[in-house]
Amino acid sequence: MQVWILIGFVIALSFLTDPKAASTATSMTPVGWWTAAMAAVYIGGAAAMARIGVAATLRVLARAAGAGPSAARRQRLLTMAERAWLLGGFAALLASGYANFVSSTLALGPVPLLALWAALIPFVAALLLTWTIDYRAHRAIRQQMAGQWPPGERPLAIWTRSQYVLFHLRTHLLFIVALLSAIMLANDLLWRAAVSLWPPAQAEWIAAGGAFISAGAVFLLAPLMITRIWKTARLADGPLRRRIEELCDRLNLRYRDVLVWQTEGVLANAAVMGLIPQVRYVLLSDALLERMDERQVMGVFAHEAGHVTGRHLLTMAVFAVTVTMLASAVFTAAIDAPTLDNWVAIGATIGLLVPLWTFAFGWMSRRLERQSDVAAAWILSRQADGPQEQHWDDPHITPEGAALFAGALQRIAQLNGTPTTQPNWRHGSIASRVRYILSLGASGGSRRPIDRLVRRIKWGVWLALAAAVAAHAGLFVLLETG
Repeated sequence: MQVWILIGFVIALSFLTDPKAASTATSMTPVGWWTAAMAAVYIGGAAAMARIGVAATLRVLARAAGAGPSAARRQRLLTMAERAWLLGGFAALLASGYANFVSSTLALGPVPLLALWAALIPFVAALLLTWTIDYRAHRAIRQQMAGQWPPGERPLAIWTRSQYVLFHLRTHLLFIVALLSAIMLANDLLWRAAVSLWPPAQAEWIAAGGAFISAGAVFLLAPLMITRIWKTARLADGPLRRRIEELCDRLNLRYRDVLVWQTEGVLANAAVMGLIPQVRYVLLSDALLERMDERQVMGVFAHEAGHVTGRHLLTMAVFAVTVTMLASAVFTAAIDAPTLDNWVAIGATIGLLVPLWTFAFGWMSRRLERQSDVAAAWILSRQADGPQEQHWDDPHITPEGAALFAGALQRIAQLNGTPTTQPNWRHGSIASRVRYILSLGASGGSRRPIDRLVRRIKWGVWLALAAAVAAHAGLFVLLETG
């Protein structure tokens, strides 16, 4: 969900930061009642699509007991349609003149951040309304899960509507707003300082360099902000924390802290954040710690450790920067082309962003997840075999280590009510991941093949970044001299 929200922010920034885009968008349609009508249609359409999705899910659940997988598939398809409407409708609303209305008519353009926040009001309103309506489907699925829970085991808690909306608000929206607002504020202040001290040509280069540095600094320090926006607390001292610390020492994995992600006992999940050790956190959710045994928790932690040792966050950050630069170059080139309509620029930008994030990022992310899965099974294989030093030099996976991690994956799926065959664009299905790990353990397979593939992916991402930088530089020179 964060990726879709981030694309929505990029769309808003594209209109607000390019005067030509905003002004020519206004010329397409009259500002005033038409823009208000478009905003109402956009928000109302999001609500209608959410209601359709909820109704479809409730019908599937009512038709047959145990229809969880069917309900999940239907919900996933309708969720994709909702998100497509959220982005496409938002772009159409901005193009209808709303962006220019915010920056010019309301005279918010000169005020740092206010124009961005005002432009995002319809998008955020549509998101909040969608989450509020979607809660009925979430509750129904959780209630069905409670009826199918193994005898003797207490079902997981069910969020209230306000808890559900607040969780999505914290997890998917607030931290993006905070990060991008910090970047935009720094960029605006740098630009104002640069134009007051240097000639325009020099000021543009200086401000651009400063913006790049400030954006990097914000992203480096982002975990400090995110761990406060999300509800987290330090993992208490005890046997589990000692095992985690010992494993980190063995892997030479440095971090700031291991935190408990407080989800009201609803969500079993884990995450890692932070590019540098000084602000790197590993998060384990409360439900995961409460409902999984220590060996399974160590398997989940080993998976997150695989992300850190594989430097996956850095790879994904470089990919994000590359895609942003490519999209910016395409939008700038199209918007400045005298023979192209601005709808072409908008369509070309969205047409680049969506497939790159949906297909290219999804493909890359699944390979990174596989490397972390293999790393987790490899770590558990070492622990299962014993503490002998030579075992840590052996790249092979044992059946015991593979079975331990496969069991952890299946337990997470059970706790979250996730059908094991349900596809996931970033991770792959639980069933496919379990099947691969078990086959690797049964054959005594090595971690080296996936490590080699990921190294090639990283080289490709860095080369793509170099190409994006070259394209930006060439476009800048062309526009300056043309």
